[in-house]
Amino acid sequence: SDAAAHAESSGVLCASGRFDDGLASMAMAKRLSPNDPNMWRFLVIESCSVVGLQRYDEAIHVLRRSQELRPANSLAAVYEILALVNSGQRGEAQERLNALRVQFPEATLESLEQAIKNIAMAMNLDDFADILASLDWDVELPEP
Repeated sequence: SDAAAHAESSGVLCASGRFDDGLASMAMAKRLSPNDPNMWRFLVIESCSVVGLQRYDEAIHVLRRSQELRPANSLAAVYEILALVNSGQRGEAQERLNALRVQFPEATLESLEQAIKNIAMAMNLDDFADILASLDWDVELPEP
């Protein structure tokens, strides 16, 4: 009956390629604690299974909700960018990358690659570095 344990189990199941089981475990976590203060994190974990099932529009929705709950959530923003590219929404992905770089000026391609390396493998995004690198990193950004 521990919501956090079910959420963590969801992440392990996703990393094991058991995406449907990961979603079931996350559904239990969300039922046990629908107003959990870590719901933003639950949603990032949930996105792993949703992306693994290639349901990119659903992943984008889940990740945006996570960012609403915790605006300084750079991992959700990066995963959203990857889901946008995979769903064919490159223009929106570029806009989101630009906004991410304004919000987190220390973010570089290398730092983002390092931060998401393990989860990206679990999400079957072996080409995540190529996806991020394919976006325009030389855009002139406004001052934050």
